[in-house]
Amino acid sequence: APGRALARGEPRRGALQRMTGEPSAPAGRDPAPTALGARLFAGLQYVLPQHALSAAVRRLTRVRRDPVRAALIAAFMRGYAPAMDEAAQPDPFGYESFNALFTRALKPGARPLDPDPDAVVSPVDGKVSQIGRLDGRTLIQAKGRTYRLESLLARDGLAGEWTGGTFATLYLAPFNYHRIHMPVAARLKGAWHVPGRLFSVNAATACGGRPGTRGP
Repeated sequence: APGRALARGEPRRGALQRMTGEPSAPAGRDPAPTALGARLFAGLQYVLPQHALSAAVRRLTRVRRDPVRAALIAAFMRGYAPAMDEAAQPDPFGYESFNALFTRALKPGARPLDPDPDAVVSPVDGKVSQIGRLDGRTLIQAKGRTYRLESLLARDGLAGEWTGGTFATLYLAPFNYHRIHMPVAARLKGAWHVPGRLFSVNAATACGGRPGTRGP
């Protein structure tokens, strides 16, 4: 699922501001799906062996030998044209693997932070696809789709702390810079694995997926 940011109570002033100087629509291509194509693409993901396929892709994207490495990088550059001029290593073929390119670092100063101490910057390069207040413990998404807070957090006892808070769903396209940063000055106190089925986070899956409430 796309990344989600949660905040208790009222959102702080300047919530989810773009980092200074970052355009609202980054360079690159992420084609809009047709309705039929979206349904077919989403439906296919229900019958595929999701975890086995994910493990195979993980191994493939970490191959360091050519021609596999070079072929993957060349196909990615043709299909999505990421902005390499802002990367610490601007040569896409200078990366040891496709995964290294996909998780590339940026040049120092490429994302100047908002100096306002009350600002909340976006933790990622991406688009805000949904933002709003929780309906109790339910995140209301597009086209009648909802998501339960308990399912998102996958931790007993945490959902109550965020009931009635605010949320944002952030979508990262393949061409986006894919590292995640803290949106405020804070200390990370925990991280954990959320089990479940694996789906693409692109627009085709969001448009063609099954409506309804996800989670308990």
